[in-house]
Amino acid sequence: MNDNPLLRPRRLFAFGAVILSLVSWMTRPPPLTLQTDVRTLERKAEMGNSFAQFLLGRRLREGDGVPQDDAAAFRWFLTAAQHGEVPAQNDLGVAYALGKGTPRDELEATKWFRAAAESGDATGQDNLGSRYTHGLGVPQDDNEALRWFLKSAHQGSPAGQVDAGIAYTDGRGTPINYTEALKWFRLAAEKGDPKGLLDLGVMYENGNGVVQDYEQARTLYARAAAVGNATAEHNLCRLYRFGLGMSKDGALAREWCTKAADQGNKNARQDLDTWTAHGTTAVAASSRELPQRQIPGTTPPPDRAGCPALDLTRLGSPNVDPSFKLCLLN
Repeated sequence: MNDNPLLRPRRLFAFGAVILSLVSWMTRPPPLTLQTDVRTLERKAEMGNSFAQFLLGRRLREGDGVPQDDAAAFRWFLTAAQHGEVPAQNDLGVAYALGKGTPRDELEATKWFRAAAESGDATGQDNLGSRYTHGLGVPQDDNEALRWFLKSAHQGSPAGQVDAGIAYTDGRGTPINYTEALKWFRLAAEKGDPKGLLDLGVMYENGNGVVQDYEQARTLYARAAAVGNATAEHNLCRLYRFGLGMSKDGALAREWCTKAADQGNKNARQDLDTWTAHGTTAVAASSRELPQRQIPGTTPPPDRAGCPALDLTRLGSPNVDPSFKLCLLN
């Protein structure tokens, strides 16, 4: 055994370094999260911590533990975004797109979505794709939209996967390709994404790229409806009213139409009004159309749909009711 006394100080020094490192690890503050108390976030944000600035903006936007304040949230998002905090860049784009805490500015919204997207943020990539879909702050370009949707989709974003699937279903920026559409819808559905479940159900109901299967469509619609997707609720209403793949059931049809109408689904409300007026299971013309889907942020351009909606849950807002939609165009 080497017991050279000249080596003992080195051993003691190394042991002391290990002890100091352990003490430092045990006493360091916990990482910042949305659950961090507001005073801590405020203190760190004022000291220039960009992540704390972003989190404080989120808390203010949602009114989570503090009075809801869009203007203050915007200021913190702007500060954090200018310091390179990528999620804040996306949220700043949301603020400009919706006019929350600042005048609405499509160019600024697109600028910050692009900053987040080019930094590799999957939500920012999907949002930038939607800007190209609608020509908001950029020239309308389906090819460019699909390019960004696919970047988001390949990172595992359910929003990007659904939007890529829609592009392949509708032939926007690419020839119609049901195989690719099914692949992306299925990946989103496997994550439990309600819009992925809805669109995959539509594929099965229509028999697009798969053998038509009403029972599978019903199962997928039911899973989407279970988390409050109003369009899925209305699609279930149609299946039960027409007896598609099952026996007709007027009571269940009315139940699902009522749930959808209560969430603002206009087709469901029209069907209920017609049903009530006739006192029968007669249905409005809207229910005789193809199965519906509702894809906020990726609806057809304004010449095909009057007002594309923007889903706040798709734009990085964690505490927004999934049924809550805002319109990007007046």
